[in-house]
Amino acid sequence: MDSFYLDSSSFHVHGDYGTVTDDEASVQSGLITITYGYSRDHRPDLKQFILDFMCSSDGDLSLYLRVADENEVDSAMFGTLMADFHKQWQIDALFVADAPLYTKDNLQMIVSFRWVSRFPGTLTTAK
Repeated sequence: MDSFYLDSSSFHVHGDYGTVTDDEASVQSGLITITYGYSRDHRPDLKQFILDFMCSSDGDLSLYLRVADENEVDSAMFGTLMADFHKQWQIDALFVADAPLYTKDNLQMIVSFRWVSRFPGTLTTAK
């Protein structure tokens, strides 16, 4: 495989979902918090969760899957996800990700990787 594609998607859910009162217990157990967050599908009235995934360049094979809290931000996680994936697979390939990858912290984490990303339109340089 010569390239991998990283992306995330949010899913809204209907119904009642309780909250874990002990954050440390939640982290240790691997539970996520289904909660309100930024609604990509314009449904701020519904609780959500996020699915992060990495797939092969042809899109036929999912190689990495992670479920996360909705209040997690892509730009804060993409570098970490890419580094975790690289640590597990140890493959020298091109990583492709959307604009949230392009942050100072993320770029420092992936300095030794080959990668390509869309330049964020929100940066002054892009304007």
